[in-house]
Amino acid sequence: MLDVGCGEGFTLAYFRKRGWQVEGLDYSAAGITAMNPNCLDALQTGDLMSLLKARIDAGERYNLVWLTNVLEHVPDPPSLLSQLRRLIDEHGVLVVTVPNDFSALQKHLIDHHFIDQPFWIALPDHLAYFDRESLTSVARASGWSCAAMLADFPIDWFLLHSGSNYVRDRSCGPEAHRARMECENLLGMQPADKVNRFYSAMADVGMGRDITAFLVPTEKA
Repeated sequence: MLDVGCGEGFTLAYFRKRGWQVEGLDYSAAGITAMNPNCLDALQTGDLMSLLKARIDAGERYNLVWLTNVLEHVPDPPSLLSQLRRLIDEHGVLVVTVPNDFSALQKHLIDHHFIDQPFWIALPDHLAYFDRESLTSVARASGWSCAAMLADFPIDWFLLHSGSNYVRDRSCGPEAHRARMECENLLGMQPADKVNRFYSAMADVGMGRDITAFLVPTEKA
């Protein structure tokens, strides 16, 4: 598997522990050095697009490519997705996680004055913004088909209550996070197939702070 923008290396460590051959790409080794130094041997640092091109030119193919909280930071998301399409095995999967932005919930929060600012706009760090429809659309235009999509826990729900509105009152943030973790731990005790259906339904109705798409190739690169 190839983790593009592997950050602190937790995904690499997870898959390596389960017997996968792993490779990670990132601009810096600082994150892995601090958190998962045992995965440094799997890391290559440098410009991501150049590193990907070198693998394409070498004819490399991967069963799984991981792209978590990267796509929103690049100036040309379709170009990156097209590059990754040329690296995926015929039966491989690209897993993409992005913030779920400009959602119906966020619009409701603004329109009904629960918040007074679009906190999800994070220039210059975030250059692109996605919801379910736009992520699916840009993937389709880049040679991918969305096989499934999951949301994560919709922590933005807490903004609907004055006692947990962490945008208006940042001191509410730790308690909102604690409540979120309690909910997620409770869900984690349930059968995995039921929990997956729950988070799939969240994605269907535009909820969740992040969304994760499982993309498969639609045509030969």
